Amino acid sequence: MSKNIRKAAAGFTVAAVALTGFSAQMAMAAPGDEVAQAAPASTITKETGSIKITKLTPSSAAQTNGDGTKLAENPTGSQPIQGVTFTAYMLEGLNLKTNEGWAKAAELAKTKPAIVKAEDGSMTVGGYKLVQKGTGKTGAAGTLDLASLPVGLYVVVEDVTGKVVIKGDTEAKDKTVEASQVLKADPFFVSVPMTNPANRTEWMYDIHVYPKNTTTKAPVKSLNDDANGKGAGNAAAKSEILYTLSAEVPAAKLNQFMLVDRYKDAQLDWVGADTDTVKIGDTKLDADDFKLTQSTAAVGEYRYVTMELTASGLAKLEGKTGQNVTWEFHAKVKQTAAGEEIPNKVFEIANPDNEGFNQWNPEDPTNPNPNLPEQPVDPKNPEGPKKPKKPFVPTTPESPNPGGSTPGNEVKSYYGKVVINKKGSDNVAKLNGAEFELYQCNPANGYELGEKISVNGKEKWISGTDGAEGQITISGLLVNDFRNNSEFVNGKDGATWAEQTAYCLKETKAPEGYELLPETIHFQVKKADATAKGKVELDVTNVKKNGGFNLPVTGGAGIATLVTAGVLLLAGSGAYVLAASRKREQA
Repeated sequence: MSKNIRKAAAGFTVAAVALTGFSAQMAMAAPGDEVAQAAPASTITKETGSIKITKLTPSSAAQTNGDGTKLAENPTGSQPIQGVTFTAYMLEGLNLKTNEGWAKAAELAKTKPAIVKAEDGSMTVGGYKLVQKGTGKTGAAGTLDLASLPVGLYVVVEDVTGKVVIKGDTEAKDKTVEASQVLKADPFFVSVPMTNPANRTEWMYDIHVYPKNTTTKAPVKSLNDDANGKGAGNAAAKSEILYTLSAEVPAAKLNQFMLVDRYKDAQLDWVGADTDTVKIGDTKLDADDFKLTQSTAAVGEYRYVTMELTASGLAKLEGKTGQNVTWEFHAKVKQTAAGEEIPNKVFEIANPDNEGFNQWNPEDPTNPNPNLPEQPVDPKNPEGPKKPKKPFVPTTPESPNPGGSTPGNEVKSYYGKVVINKKGSDNVAKLNGAEFELYQCNPANGYELGEKISVNGKEKWISGTDGAEGQITISGLLVNDFRNNSEFVNGKDGATWAEQTAYCLKETKAPEGYELLPETIHFQVKKADATAKGKVELDVTNVKKNGGFNLPVTGGAGIATLVTAGVLLLAGSGAYVLAASRKREQA
């Protein structure tokens, strides 16, 4: 009989170990020696216990499985996460006060909890109905005490909504992140009670667990206002803008990865269907590793282009944690009004493999994606229970962010225009017919002419033709003091755009009756001008031909008079000489 009792007790202990030892993210009962270790008390005397959760970011130190006891201090490098919701569901009908109950629990714990949700909203695991017994959010220390839980086997489910706070050493170092940046821990089993690892002859009713979260950084966008390096950014010339979208590869395995570019439909055209490139780190992805999709219609004022990694692209993320996925997005300026800014924003959808698919629809953001299958809870067991897709969040003009995405930064380009008032030196005449070319030039080298600016194939502007009487208007000029989303050429410090960029006008034909300008006229369009007045006005004055004075000319009336007088004088002199000669002959 004693031998049978030992065997039963050993089986009881092994069941407890099997139950709690399947995951590094939950409490685990230490294994016991079948002969040397005594079994727990044959009865569980208390009716309730607690699950005490401490929510942390991953530690930089080596991790060991928990045993249900409280750690002396949080692991090195980990940070508490405030605002994460945990719910404890008890498996109804599984009695842990019996050896049979522990054996069933141990069998269930061989795999991750496979939650099956019925149409009426009820949930089961392994055929046992889940009954909610406790829920709450983690506090400033990342802790949550789910107290007064009846003895039983529990599935603990994590949920993250809104925003959470990753606590720093001081309040100033706290970091608030979107829920979409927190990759949730898998649901996990916890038994209340567990064998006390410090005294294996008794039960432990307060169970400490330390589920870890991986957080992702928000995506980042940068821009080159002219991908060809011209720096003109002229709207009418349809100058190309190169946007670079990037996001860090998280530690968690993903079943979806998307970057979404949002821009104003009236301002930009996406032209990168055949030229956009995607990289992971320094490695360029093959064309079949990603898919580019533009929304078929605008939503309000915005249009969206989505870069989504395919199955082969997702596979290439493995082992690349911490590296960046980078997408070079090519666009051209379609149309701008003077004083207008062109914003462009990036969003990321990084969906963990243990969650149902995000239903963002790249073709039609207002409706759920119709092509998504149900996601298996366990990708290694595709025939097992399916994970429901995430609730669809429609994109609307009032709520233009992609549902379930992590928003990144927004970059802006600013545009203005120049109005040239062509006048005569009398400051009254409005001169038509003057012809100009526009160049880029650099204040740092004495405004030496750079590249000529072409607008819709036009390289010449004529006063009175390309504007009102006596005027020329050139619209959509990129400002000279704010480019690539910075006032600095390198984006941080040092030389400024205003010190190195300007526009220069060169008169190539003077208006009739006026002198050609001997020098170019330089000017700058400033961000303040673009956002306030929306234009720069230049008064360009031509002097009258020959400076307004007359030069002597051959064949003029004065010379003719003198010549006539001379001829008459000579003729008179000749007649006088002839008459005098005749008189002498007669005498």
